[in-house]
Amino acid sequence: MASIKGKLFEFFVYRLLVACGFKPVNPDGLLVYKGGPGLMVQGIGQPHNADVLLSPPIQTPFYYPTRLIVECKCYNESIGLPQIRNALGLRDDINNFEIVTEEILENRKSNRSNNPKFYDMKRYVYQVAVASIDGYKSTAYPFAKAHRIPLISFSQSAMFADVRQAISELDDIAKTNDELGRKISSHISDAMLHPEQRVRMDCFDCNEWHTYIDEVERIAHQITIGLLEDGTIIFLLYGGQEHARIYNSEMQDDGCTIHWYSENDSTWVLNDHGTVYYFELPKELYNDWERSVGKQRKDALRIKREYFSKIVLFHRTEDETEEITILHLSERFMRRAERSATGEGEN
Repeated sequence: MASIKGKLFEFFVYRLLVACGFKPVNPDGLLVYKGGPGLMVQGIGQPHNADVLLSPPIQTPFYYPTRLIVECKCYNESIGLPQIRNALGLRDDINNFEIVTEEILENRKSNRSNNPKFYDMKRYVYQVAVASIDGYKSTAYPFAKAHRIPLISFSQSAMFADVRQAISELDDIAKTNDELGRKISSHISDAMLHPEQRVRMDCFDCNEWHTYIDEVERIAHQITIGLLEDGTIIFLLYGGQEHARIYNSEMQDDGCTIHWYSENDSTWVLNDHGTVYYFELPKELYNDWERSVGKQRKDALRIKREYFSKIVLFHRTEDETEEITILHLSERFMRRAERSATGEGEN
């Protein structure tokens, strides 16, 4: 039996985004339809399988409605430039798709036509992101940034360690049990094609399956997606409220505060008026921050102003309502930190 870890990773990404307010796309049977590999999206050259296909919680005004395709890469190595180029090609092929019939072309020949013909289809703008369970090579970042392709990494992150382990263990079991592997893969595909159906934990008598679903659901209900102004995606792990006062909550009248959790760690803490979230800086931001700390602390504070002045949170409320919250970095907090940047005050 072939590995099923790719399908397990796809479902994890799908479930994570849905739990944060993204919505499954209903196939129309023509432009988006159900195929053998899953949901298929029409392109100029050929239809493409979308590993994860969702609509954002809110659309941009005065613009075509948007959709998000996430290409999920569950490899045993970091993702390089070829995979990011493929994502760019996928985005271009789908977004340039148009239905033009012979009748429409004949109609265009007449410049005097008072009733120009076109195929009346609902148009969407597709964004394509790439998710990797093992991170990215350095060559992938500049190309992705230049072409506005979001890179989502689950590599070397403590908050995702358990689900990575659960995927690996369940995949190992499936490799030794062909029938179980096929059933799990089929069950996950059906759940993603029919979002009204939930993946069931009790459908397989397999401890590794139970562990995997437990971890997926645990993370899905604890994680909030944050979008920075430059388009960078961060995952915020809810840390409760009982220890919020440690992180200078008295300075939050005009916004949230951000601190690094440990100077030897990529983990940071965001405190929004008493609600604490933990998050890990994406690799590029962490490298920039680490270089800045090695020079002057005011350079490290520049990163906070440059990237974290505004954070858009995507999440669901307890009553399953999609909600978007915009957080602003406390100006009072930043001014105090900048004044003490040459001393031992706020970081």
